Amino acid sequence: MQDLEFTRSYYPFNVPDCTMRAILPEAAQDPGYGIRQPVPKLIDLSPGQMDAFLQKYDNLTAGTGCTDASMTPGWNFVKIEGTIVPRNARPSAYDMGIVVWSRGRVIAQFSSAETLTLEQPFTFQRYVPLRTSEMDLFDTIGLVFYKKT
Repeated sequence: MQDLEFTRSYYPFNVPDCTMRAILPEAAQDPGYGIRQPVPKLIDLSPGQMDAFLQKYDNLTAGTGCTDASMTPGWNFVKIEGTIVPRNARPSAYDMGIVVWSRGRVIAQFSSAETLTLEQPFTFQRYVPLRTSEMDLFDTIGLVFYKKT
């Protein structure tokens, strides 16, 4: 069994560019970041990293921060989540990859090392920061597994 989905513009608000530059400079300050780049580049955040982002966001917007700044370019997040039920006979170590597609080609792959056990559901969540102007370019996702020897 596999349950895999993603949600574009996961949050009901967009984050101003100046806020993203302050909190996630590895995305917002990188001129090579995004889907429209000659070589697309994306990062992903774990649920814990996303919680830390939201805490910093709340603190920044509660102060003087960027609350009056222009929303262009605005940012939001794509939430990727899924649950799989492994069918491997014995607990095994795998490199799991979440593959991101745009306009018919793979543009990113986020990898993690996981140990999967027969019939024990494995659930995951990742968050991808993305300019709102590129949200429609995020087409679909898939999973790949490589068994470690």
